[in-house]
Amino acid sequence: MAVIDKIEIPVDIEKWRPIMVIVNPKSGSGAGKQLLRNFRAHLHPAQVVDVLKSNIAASLRWIDEHPNVDVRILIAGGDGTICSALDQIDTLSRRIPVAVLPLGTGNDLSRLLKWGKKCDGDIDVIKVCAFPESDNYERPDFYS
Repeated sequence: MAVIDKIEIPVDIEKWRPIMVIVNPKSGSGAGKQLLRNFRAHLHPAQVVDVLKSNIAASLRWIDEHPNVDVRILIAGGDGTICSALDQIDTLSRRIPVAVLPLGTGNDLSRLLKWGKKCDGDIDVIKVCAFPESDNYERPDFYS
């Protein structure tokens, strides 16, 4: 597991917003494994978390330790992976924008929240890494 000890914020990049990807390689009949490979080809190893090999909570710890870094999180997996990752993200001291790539067989959570039915894994990783640049994020209302 890669551990982030130090972060050097690029001075020449305005509004630097790194993305952290949490992936279950067993999800999606091979789609998760392919996504993991694709993200690893484009991101620093510490930015890509394989849920089968890494502890999600330990991988996210740096976010609380570096409050000046405006990080985004992408979760790629089924309902179990998504719920587990969201539980860990919820323990952070600040709210982080999260996107989901549903790769499971049922994807009940994703369908219920209208995030989409399923991602086949054949995505443009570069485009996904750009993440929405808007500061207008919707906060889901889980209690109404």
